[in-house]
Amino acid sequence: MPAIQHSAFSVSDGIGEVIRRRQRAVAARWGDPEELIVLIKAAPGASYGNVVDALDEMKINRVARYALADITPLEEKLLQR
Repeated sequence: MPAIQHSAFSVSDGIGEVIRRRQRAVAARWGDPEELIVLIKAAPGASYGNVVDALDEMKINRVARYALADITPLEEKLLQR
């Protein structure tokens, strides 16, 4: 079962830091942090503001490739744990 980690939008340890860690990992493996692809999946009940904040983080962290996608029933179940 995949590991689920909760994050927020705080400056020091929020989603931006998660993105930057993943960019470093992708750069180490593939030579270019722009190879990172991010899927943004809003859970039921997520606010419009949170989705906009997630999109803002893509721009702030220069994520070139990202997409909004529907959350699957399995992912919803994993979030409820």
